[in-house]
Amino acid sequence: MAAAPARTCAAALCRLPDHPDLRLRQCRRPPSPASGSRRSARRCRSASCWGCSLGKQIGVFGFGWLAIRAGLADLPANASWAEFYGIALLCGIGFTMSLFIGLLAFPYSEALQSQTKIGVLAGSLLSGFCGWVLLRLAPREDMHRPQG
Repeated sequence: MAAAPARTCAAALCRLPDHPDLRLRQCRRPPSPASGSRRSARRCRSASCWGCSLGKQIGVFGFGWLAIRAGLADLPANASWAEFYGIALLCGIGFTMSLFIGLLAFPYSEALQSQTKIGVLAGSLLSGFCGWVLLRLAPREDMHRPQG
């Protein structure tokens, strides 16, 4: 019975010449902070929180602003810059990839994975709340303004 094609390809790709510089090293468990380390947990939680809330809004608003200034895009009709920024804040709500990356970053530490989840959820809530407040307080353009 023939081996599965994917398994055969993977085995062929993993073969390396017998040279000291090209040998695969044995995989070791990466060093991780002690599970009881409050400082590492606090850092992990705050980094996840600020990464979700600040990183996404800076990226979305910054690249949107650059695209509009470069003439590649237009500010949406009847939208102010404050409203545009409010939408960028709301982009911080998405947390699926943040959770995925956080779980991949700490495969051997359940404590840090838990703190990452808390930080991502806190950052999403912070972004959602700040975006909602900004959009509620942002001055609105008159949408029924006569054209012409």
